[in-house]
Amino acid sequence: MRPGERTLLVRAGALGDFILTLPLLCALRAQAAHLTVATRGRYRALLPVPVDAFVDIDGAGALWLFGAGPPPLPLPALAVVALPGAEDALRARGVAVATVAPRPPAGVHAVDHLLGGASVAPVAGRAPWLPRIGANPLAAGHVVLAPGAGSAEKRWGGWAALAAALHARGIPTLVVPGQDDPPVSLPGPAVPAPGLDGLRALAEGCRAWVGNDTGTTHLAAAAGAQVFAAFGPTDPARWAPRPSRIFGFGADPAALAEEIGRVRVPTGS
Repeated sequence: MRPGERTLLVRAGALGDFILTLPLLCALRAQAAHLTVATRGRYRALLPVPVDAFVDIDGAGALWLFGAGPPPLPLPALAVVALPGAEDALRARGVAVATVAPRPPAGVHAVDHLLGGASVAPVAGRAPWLPRIGANPLAAGHVVLAPGAGSAEKRWGGWAALAAALHARGIPTLVVPGQDDPPVSLPGPAVPAPGLDGLRALAEGCRAWVGNDTGTTHLAAAAGAQVFAAFGPTDPARWAPRPSRIFGFGADPAALAEEIGRVRVPTGS
């Protein structure tokens, strides 16, 4: 893209997909004179930088992206589109479109795939991707265990053994169940499934976060937590949270607990 252009970013998908888009969003913000972001309404609270306009991709105000109804004026000069179905209507309105396939090719991480598809360089030195909102003191010194996942095939089977191994080492845990997941009985206190801000606050305050390949794990990494992510059927080379430490479904819970125990407790916990 050329610096100074009016730019539109169109991205749908699940929570993890949006989190993986944050480096691209920040890179576009650094170059665009006017940036509009079109994504799911619930993700607006997760925008890491100010934007000039926001479009709820699921609302009536997004119909112009698909050729229905008048668009807002002036139109963007460039649209970066990672949502099949929007590119043709935008091109028909005279907008230059950089189309990025929602799924990266084998061996290419999603973040690099998105940045490359838009032909922009990442913003250097930014970490974490999400600005701090204030740590939840409930998580202080605790390892958060988030055993939920959107599908059963992504749920690691070693949660109970890991929790027991952590407790044997005197490491307190806090269990964060997924909103729509079946109940999991683990030792240690549990908190009701929090919203996005609640998850961010827990991630900011915890000693470490352990989760499956799911959106909340990506959110915790973006919020600055020390993340340990369990990957089974999906490829971490393409989908791992950044930054994170990856372990497979065959990992030894006792060895994992030892590694987690080496994570320093954040100052002030």
